[in-house]
Parts: sequence; structure tokens; C-alpha cells
Amino acid sequence: KSLVANTDIEVVAEAGDSFQAAKLAIEGAPDVVLMAVKTPPEGGLAALARIKQARPDMPVLMTTCDRHPVHLAQAHRLGASGLILKDFGSE
Repeated sequence: KSLVANTDIEVVAEAGDSFQAAKLAIEGAPDVVLMAVKTPPEGGLAALARIKQARPDMPVLMTTCDRHPVHLAQAHRLGASGLILKDFGSE
């Protein structure tokens, strides 16, 4: 939620898992979906695939700490609109 603090962005739904995230995105049709690649139990990439199958034009931004090229390429191939790389540095 801190991502949208002090902005005009409104959070319209929050999901507890990847199944619920895909269901809410498909049924609710938000302007954009923000989802972690490692959303349990099946992972955000599987949810992304279901969302894009049902709503190909829906923008989905994925977040991850994982910079593994295979995972990044898979998110792109599945139709992610963008990938936000989180950095947990030593600051």
C-alpha cells in the first residue's frame, strides 16, 4: 500500500493468493493489476497466464526480487506489461 500512498491511485481489490488474484482481476476488470511473481500457492506467472487468456488487453505489472533471466523472459512471454524489480539493498 505504500506504493500508492500520496497518489491518486485507488486500490480496488487485494487478493490473498494467486487464484483469488486472477479471479478478482478477470471479474473486476481493474485498470491495472500489480502482482508478485512468487504469489502463492501456484505463483504469479500462472495467474498472469489465466488473466491474459481471459482479458488479453488488461495491463499486468509483475513485481519480483528475482533477476533470473528465464523468469523475466517467461513474464514477458506470458504478456506482462512490465516488471518491477524490487531491490532489498543494505540501506
